[in-house]
Amino acid sequence: ANTKTAVPATETRLLTEDDCDAFGRLMSATFDDGAAYRAIFPTGDLTYWFSARLFVVLRNGGLALGAFEKNGGELLAAGCTSPPGADPSLWLQVRAGILWVPWMYGWSSLGRLTQAAASDKSAADRWHIQMIAVSETLRSGGMGSALMRKLFAETAEGTPAAARAHDAAIAAGATAGVVGFDLSTQTEGGRRFYERLGFTLSEEKTHPMWGRSFHLERGK
Repeated sequence: ANTKTAVPATETRLLTEDDCDAFGRLMSATFDDGAAYRAIFPTGDLTYWFSARLFVVLRNGGLALGAFEKNGGELLAAGCTSPPGADPSLWLQVRAGILWVPWMYGWSSLGRLTQAAASDKSAADRWHIQMIAVSETLRSGGMGSALMRKLFAETAEGTPAAARAHDAAIAAGATAGVVGFDLSTQTEGGRRFYERLGFTLSEEKTHPMWGRSFHLERGK
């Protein structure tokens, strides 16, 4: 059973490529037994994959936020989002280390990863929430919700990120620029969490690799 602890004082900031390793460790601890990730990577530690994923998000114009324990402490929560129409080039994925996937997780994982990526591209008119994680002992204490609200604020009208996203949306074929956010989750708990943040269910489907999946959307 999870043992909750008091939420410590934190400071939230945008993540950089220097934070990839800490991000990878937190995400791996959170999603190690997640249906989607285990369908793609049946064996092995996932820290490397999540570290590479953050690199791709940041280099592709996305945003990532982290809540750190004050005074240089550990990363306690993190979330990231890709801009509208994001479709990382092969070269960018190579730079992130995608070619190491077969050696670390098996050649079949590369094929499953390619299949999964094809079904998880950013819409032309929405920021796509890639993932959010909170340290296990601090969950249900409001840290995840607070982080999401700060992520919304970082992409609000008038911010540099909003301007970049608008241009990306138009380039991807959107007629009205950015209209909001979307995401997918595989659990009922995840669905309820996002619905409390203003997301609504737009589609429920059964994915061939990891089963039940909920797609949710919200406005700006």
